[in-house]
Amino acid sequence: MAECGWELHPTKTRIVYGQDDDRRGTYPDTSFDFLEYTFRPRRSQNRHGKYFINFTPAARQQLQRLLDHYQLLREQKAAVEAELTTLSQALDSAHLVRSLPGVGVTVYCQ
Repeated sequence: MAECGWELHPTKTRIVYGQDDDRRGTYPDTSFDFLEYTFRPRRSQNRHGKYFINFTPAARQQLQRLLDHYQLLREQKAAVEAELTTLSQALDSAHLVRSLPGVGVTVYCQ
């Protein structure tokens, strides 16, 4: 690791027990975070429907909350854009909108 310029941080480095169905021991450290993912024992289901425990990654709760919030914002943006399109079409059909060429300004006439 030293050849690559990497070094272990003494207070952050620890051995984590990768608990799963084959390793059922009890140890103090059974999970760790790496690159916004939490690795820990999780219940999974195989293709035959049987449940088992394996040591797998998943997005950290903090990251998942951010992703959920981002998705909500995208949905809200799409709804606003749809409303603006509908309003613009209604104004166009009523001949209430005139664009000034080359200026990028829209004037609403009464």
